[in-house]
Amino acid sequence: MGKRWSTDIRHFLQGEAALGPESELHLRLYLTEIVKAATALNARQSRATALRCRRHRQRSRCPGRLEVRLQDLPAEIQWLCPSCGESGVILNWPRSPWDLSRKRRSSASAPVSVTLEDKCFRDLRSIDFIDPSSELLVYSARPEEGTVRLSGETAQFKGLIADLEAAAERERMETRRDRLGRLSEILRAHLDNLTANSSGLIRPGPLPRGLTAQASSNGGAVVEWAPLLAEEEEEEAWAGLSVQQLDRLQKNDWESPGAALRFHPHQLGLQAQHVPLMRNLLLFLQYFERSDSGRSTRGRSTRASNLNRKTVSDLLAALPLAEEVRPEAESGKRPWNEADFAPLHLLRLLAQKAGLISLAKGRFVLTAKGLEMLDPSASGDLYMLAFRTYYRQLDLDSLDRLPDCPEVAEGIGYALYSLGISARTWIETGELAHLLLLPEALARLSLHSRDLDYGPYLVEARILSPLQDFGLLERRDCPALSTSSASEVRLTELFDRLLEFNI
Repeated sequence: MGKRWSTDIRHFLQGEAALGPESELHLRLYLTEIVKAATALNARQSRATALRCRRHRQRSRCPGRLEVRLQDLPAEIQWLCPSCGESGVILNWPRSPWDLSRKRRSSASAPVSVTLEDKCFRDLRSIDFIDPSSELLVYSARPEEGTVRLSGETAQFKGLIADLEAAAERERMETRRDRLGRLSEILRAHLDNLTANSSGLIRPGPLPRGLTAQASSNGGAVVEWAPLLAEEEEEEAWAGLSVQQLDRLQKNDWESPGAALRFHPHQLGLQAQHVPLMRNLLLFLQYFERSDSGRSTRGRSTRASNLNRKTVSDLLAALPLAEEVRPEAESGKRPWNEADFAPLHLLRLLAQKAGLISLAKGRFVLTAKGLEMLDPSASGDLYMLAFRTYYRQLDLDSLDRLPDCPEVAEGIGYALYSLGISARTWIETGELAHLLLLPEALARLSLHSRDLDYGPYLVEARILSPLQDFGLLERRDCPALSTSSASEVRLTELFDRLLEFNI
């Protein structure tokens, strides 16, 4: 069994001089790269990285690649080499210089996937990054059959090429300068010579004069380019919107007069309180308004910063969302933890991320903002806060077992616009996947699996069901449907009262 490390990443903020010998500098680099990989991959569940284990066994390097998992409360990153067993935990990673979670991906552009040799990946990690999106691209790389796969957008690769060229110009060692220059030249050659075949697959065009197959091999073979939607599919997926209109829809600007998507929560009035999610959220907040203090276990947290069993039991008995599981919960056959009931876990995360409750001295308490939102006149504000928090702050990828696809939440503006066109009358849920997902989301899902279409599952879990909870969609079962979805949805009258599109 390998050694287990425990590291507070704040100790590395003292500077390299305070770390002592060179061996400690290597350890610093190793651990900070783990932070970069975990945050770039948004690894809320255990994820394999392209980082190699640093240990050596019997004079040969351990063949394992590190697996990582990060969490916010408490703020720590768990890492493990599945081959030798060395593992550790890194504390206080948020907002550190190596936290890449706040760096945004580039704007929508063609999806690209490139496979590199390990030595080329080491060269990429050693450069000084100028473009934040290119650093995000490198550290979100995934292992694949002895090589490393970089998956991103054309704009990210262009930023990476610029960083490589800048690093080559600064490099004094001739052999390393040649390696960096050759790698940037090959990547640029492929990007400049992309040609589409008849099936819509993007393949690299011919190398320019002066570049040989041997040079390409030395630079790390670029073996595959990810599929891009065919031109006619792209037009259908974007609902006839231009790139500029789509970009405006995706901006987190839902209140200014010139926004492409505006919300009018005050037009909902008291009706907002009858929306399924709001009804449960209000009862949830009222529970913490009445929480006892002192020795009572009511409202206390577990070591994992979840609701304790007493609080879970109380809420399962009171919340409408627990109606289906209430008989089992009240039977007393087993204790219920927060993690045993996903809707309650989501409700707690939503309230905490929105600043309606906070964790203080091991107890969840209602904040001043939460108390203010209990006023019936603030029901519209509470609705908007919950909606914005759900799609702009929650990590939806960590709430289900489906593939990571942050583009679903990022494209919610487009999904709402498309629903406004297609769901005025009843429509089968199975038909909505390719109407509500943008090309970059579909491209990412194709990287996860080319055999299984995850689109309908993601649309159901992260768009349709949440919008139904927010009262914007209604659903009916249709057993006679030929597909496995067996249900249909349509917009409610709340949709037009709440949303305004200015395209």
